[in-house]
Amino acid sequence: MSRFLIVSILALLMVSNVLQPVAAATGTLDQQQTSILGGLLLYSSPPAASYQFLSQTFTAGLTGALTEVELAIGYEGDSTPTGSVTVEIHSGSPTGTLLGSSSLGPSGIPEFVGSAPDVFVAFTFSGVSVVAGNVYAIVITASNAQYDPPHYVVADYYLSDSYAAGTAYYNDGSGWIDLTYDIAFKTYVAEPYCDIEQNGSPIQNLNVQVSSTFTVDVWIRDIPAGWGLTQFNIQVNFDPNDVEFIDSEFLDPNVGGWIGGGNVIEPGRWNGDAQSGGLSDVWTEDRAWFVLTFHCLRAGPTPITVTSPPVGTIILVPVGGGSPVFLEPEPVTVIVNQFEPAPVAGVVVQKNSLEIVTPYLALAGLIVAISTVFVIKKLKN
Repeated sequence: MSRFLIVSILALLMVSNVLQPVAAATGTLDQQQTSILGGLLLYSSPPAASYQFLSQTFTAGLTGALTEVELAIGYEGDSTPTGSVTVEIHSGSPTGTLLGSSSLGPSGIPEFVGSAPDVFVAFTFSGVSVVAGNVYAIVITASNAQYDPPHYVVADYYLSDSYAAGTAYYNDGSGWIDLTYDIAFKTYVAEPYCDIEQNGSPIQNLNVQVSSTFTVDVWIRDIPAGWGLTQFNIQVNFDPNDVEFIDSEFLDPNVGGWIGGGNVIEPGRWNGDAQSGGLSDVWTEDRAWFVLTFHCLRAGPTPITVTSPPVGTIILVPVGGGSPVFLEPEPVTVIVNQFEPAPVAGVVVQKNSLEIVTPYLALAGLIVAISTVFVIKKLKN
């Protein structure tokens, strides 16, 4: 999630260890219209130096980074078409402000047989932010793409307005004309989501010896382009019978008037919050905000979960001013596997040491502390 609030786990080792990678998300499916009955030509070459460009508006349901737009697009003909296809994102309408673009050449567009293409092709984006409830336009153009076969075709559903939150347009030189139906499309947004990392790589489990201490670093990552973090409130849940809370530290970014702090408000629940001093010191980059220290009490697995206590407590504002948005990240859980020291050559390892167990490496008696980083990810990609 993301991925705006991310929570990650980072082991501070005195020797290297093997990580257990977990695939990261690239975005959440937000808007879609997948019904297909026919197709529209997309071209920008003769006859008569004419062209036909297409567009589809949509209303964002998530706030975050637009990572991908998929179109049911293909080509038909006896050979590969010429020219490339470009997908642009505009605010409000096809003539609104250009937010970003992505292009594919002929090799990236598959051939289709039949009345219309039915394979969705991905166009990826970077640096394009969307806000839930706002309208955006997908504008599809082609360069040096011919009218006669082989040519590009974009699938549509022409019997009815199957997507109520937007509509399709075409432009043949006389301006954008509403088709009153829709193109087949999907949009993906990197919304707040949680991830767990170790030394920069995702993990889901941490192995810790009983009586050792470890720290939890709470990060905020992947703030979308053009937005800044101005306030947040996070919650860490744990079982006080398994792990003992020792301490928390606010990591001041040392810009402007940021203030923050946290404390255990009831057994097994820690709350922390921070806010900027004003619009001039909103934060736009990844960083750790809190360090929490725990002590392992007894053997066995135990979860530690980072979440946002009330709804909408991760607050972003547009850089330069504007209305805030209120986000709620998905919770993330890491399983801390606590184990008793095992005899080594007839000697019991001291309890104030740590063993990290992976399929490839075991460490004993070399480390006295681990640092776990939970990263709350923003608007998995």
